[in-house]
Order: sequence, then C-alpha cells, then structure tokens
Amino acid sequence: MESNYNELLEKEMDELLKPLYEYGYDGDGKYTHLLDELENKFKETNYPGYLYRIAELYDGCYLEPNTVDDYKNYLEKAAELDYVPAMNKLNEICLDDTNFDMMFNGRWFNRIKDFNDPYGNYLLAKYYMMQSIYDNTMKGFFKIGFDLMKKSADQGCEKAIKFMKTVD
Repeated sequence: MESNYNELLEKEMDELLKPLYEYGYDGDGKYTHLLDELENKFKETNYPGYLYRIAELYDGCYLEPNTVDDYKNYLEKAAELDYVPAMNKLNEICLDDTNFDMMFNGRWFNRIKDFNDPYGNYLLAKYYMMQSIYDNTMKGFFKIGFDLMKKSADQGCEKAIKFMKTVD
C-alpha cells in the first residue's frame, strides 16, 4: 500500500508553523489561531497531515486545554486516514509506555505493515520481539521481529542499522 504523504502540503504546513517552531510558545495564546487554520486546511484538502500537526500542537502544550485525549484523538484520526507518521507515533507510544491506554492489541502495528515503511518496519520488529519476551508461547515472533529488523535496516532505517550492528 502506498503512503499518502504529500511533500507539497508538508512544506506548506512547515511554513505555516514556522514561527511557532522557531520561536516556541510563550504562553500568551498567540498561536491558537493555528488550530483553526489547520482544521480548515484539512477540510479543504482531506490531507491527514494537518490532523497530525494538530496533535503535535496539543502534545507540545501549544493549545489549551492540553489533554492526552485531544492528542490521542487527532493522532488516531490521522492514522485512520493512513498517515504513516501518525501510525508510527502511535506505535512509538505503545512501545515506550505499555501502561498508556493506547496498548490496543497491536492495532496500529497491524496497519503499518501494509505500508512497508522503513521506520514502521523497525517499530513492528520491536513489537514482535517484545511480544516474544513477554509471552513464551510466541517465541516464533522473535524470528519475525528479527527478519523485520533486517528488512528495515536494508531499507535504510538508521535505528535498525544500529540494532543490526549490535547483533553481528
């Protein structure tokens, strides 16, 4: 499956958010208009990258109220529209904090494998390897994870390359 990544729209979002990224948030709310702009751009284009950037605004405490639910909801909306960076972010969260309420039976890990994304394959490899550690009945998952890690390294994912160097 092909990613719906749109380089032109990504550059447009970077330009829109440039002042925020360059100068940071100073707590006065002067960037709250960005939420409306990003939502309007999403409505115009249906490009899920706008939803992902809204999630980043919530995550970065640029919007009030800053809640985990707002962050999670926007990430999931973008992921449901096959936005690979959102799926990868959800998978990172799942791997980094298994107590977080996003540990939903590998939902996004199952979706990311359809995109053959190098970083997504790296995260999926880690997921399989972790499953084999936590559940002795899933020892075959380690081999699947290792094969995915090798594939990710072959695709150029730096983290996977680093991992593979440790096992050589």
